[in-house]
Amino acid sequence: MPEHVALASGAGFLLVAVATSARIPVAVVGGLLVAAALFVGPSAALGGTSGLVIHDLFRGAVGVGTLTLAVWLCVFVGLLAWFSPALAGGRARLSVRSPPRALRSYVVGTVVAGLYATAASAWVATVAGHERFYTAAADLLPGVLVAGLVGVAAIVTARRLGRAVSVPRATVGTRPGRLTTLALFVVGAAWLVGAIGTDLLAHDLGLFPTDIQLAYYVAGLLGTGSLVATVGSAVLLSVYRYGELAVVLSAPLAGVLSWVLVSLGRTRVQSPTPDIDFVNGGTDND
Repeated sequence: MPEHVALASGAGFLLVAVATSARIPVAVVGGLLVAAALFVGPSAALGGTSGLVIHDLFRGAVGVGTLTLAVWLCVFVGLLAWFSPALAGGRARLSVRSPPRALRSYVVGTVVAGLYATAASAWVATVAGHERFYTAAADLLPGVLVAGLVGVAAIVTARRLGRAVSVPRATVGTRPGRLTTLALFVVGAAWLVGAIGTDLLAHDLGLFPTDIQLAYYVAGLLGTGSLVATVGSAVLLSVYRYGELAVVLSAPLAGVLSWVLVSLGRTRVQSPTPDIDFVNGGTDND
């Protein structure tokens, strides 16, 4: 909704300004904006991104850093809205009915969405030549923790106060099932952790001027002739030569795998919001 986007834009601008002045990691601001989606819906990401861009425009600092955080926000909230029935499309006011199930849904959504958002944003930073994958990911991961902790606190507080949380309502048939969610978690974790490890190893191995010098070093370290030495040498030399390319290709590969998993696991669900009930309309699932 326009008013929510405008409100989130102002909040995003102020939060980024305060964070910059206080030297608070901007990922923390991103985490707060993700948690704010519980109250204003996915428009929190759009407004927060607008506020970030406006802030950087005033400072003359619009660049790849602005783009990476914008990607992180939009991917995070977009996927979270898809994974969590407490945060998806629509405009109904909802109240948390079953806190354990609502919390579990939000936590699972935050973890999976956070993996993909962090990996996607770090990939953008890498491809743009702004930052290495592992350093960009390390900068953004605290935001996932902030989003999870603040969101959980908001759900628990709303339940204890007996108040509704204004969140959009899930669209029937669009939410992934448990097996699909688990598979996407595996792909997202493999993408993020694998790319971090590969990029970090490629960076360290890049200290050797040539692959011949690296081969001599590995031979002295692992020896020659054994299976371990052969496999270890092949892996390290491959990472040395193609590690950075593998990081670049990780995003298309993860994207295709995720699309295949979603296509295979797409199912219709009878009720999109089993853990919440409508404040207006009185719908009850019990």
